[in-house]
Amino acid sequence: MLVLFDIDGTLYHGDGTGRAAFIDAGRELFGDQFADHDLVLSGRLDPWIFARFMELNGLAMTPEIDEAFRAACHRHLRLRIESAQHRVIALPGTIELVQRLSELPEITLGLLTGNWEANGRLKVESIGFDSQQFRICAWGNDGPTRNDLPPVARRRYVDTFRRDIAYERVVIVGDTVHDVACAMAHNCRCLAVCTGGSTEAELRDAGATTIMTDLSDSAAVVDWLVGAEPSVVGARSQM
Repeated sequence: MLVLFDIDGTLYHGDGTGRAAFIDAGRELFGDQFADHDLVLSGRLDPWIFARFMELNGLAMTPEIDEAFRAACHRHLRLRIESAQHRVIALPGTIELVQRLSELPEITLGLLTGNWEANGRLKVESIGFDSQQFRICAWGNDGPTRNDLPPVARRRYVDTFRRDIAYERVVIVGDTVHDVACAMAHNCRCLAVCTGGSTEAELRDAGATTIMTDLSDSAAVVDWLVGAEPSVVGARSQM
């Protein structure tokens, strides 16, 4: 089984670090007039976010600007995480859950996230994970939409282990309707959690069949992964 975790709102609570890093990078490169425009970022891919910010600010994209922005964004993300301005934490139960899953030989852990790789690894490492625990990863620049990412992860699994894996044996764990949609698009199982960008009602309306308030009951998550699939598990959030 391949279990793919989203990062923001699922493993990582960044208290606005990601958004701030985008704006900081934009203002470093283009001046203080680079504006936020209240763009909704939840569940989106970093390249999409960057392109939309550029469009909304009336700025042209070039490969050179893309490379410079990614480097600046990563630098500012690190500064934001290391500052005292934001409360950056692992979401409830996630470190224990990942550790328990990593001890099960039948499960391979991975990440399926909208983050550029450098930013994604920085985020998970900043809250206490070893990013190398996540052996199979699909990053935000690996496809034009989130729905394109599960095939990337599956192909990397096949290349790594030299064996196939059915989509029914792939589990996507995420907090937004976009995570649910990309799982449904490929007949993956989906564990939706109410710790980030979408409410329980929104997740259910998007088609999620299994919803947990958070991941604090790691035993329940493991039971769901390796056993029968319940429709709802109501572990109460500690946030």
